[in-house]
Amino acid sequence: MLEIECLFQQIYDRYGPSLYRFCLIHMQNSNDAEDVVQEVFIKRLYGAPEFRTPEHERRWMFRVATNLCRDELKHKRCAELPLADIPDIQVRNPPICWNSLRSCLQSRGQ
Repeated sequence: MLEIECLFQQIYDRYGPSLYRFCLIHMQNSNDAEDVVQEVFIKRLYGAPEFRTPEHERRWMFRVATNLCRDELKHKRCAELPLADIPDIQVRNPPICWNSLRSCLQSRGQ
């Protein structure tokens, strides 16, 4: 077994199940939780700092998982709405600032 594979197996045995449960609670979706866990392990294997203790490593992994879950949830909330799903809305009374905006644009020649 390669050194990186041994390292992965050790880290997964130590943190995998609890990290997955943690991500599943945050993401509320098993596929998304698996994706986040995978990213955490990639960051751990290829970009982590030196850890002083196993507890330091554990805290680092869970902090990375927290940040990745937040980023993923933020990204999902900001996802674009398909144009077909936007209802046809008629604005009967434009906001008061509409006339000011229109006159400002016209004075700029736009």
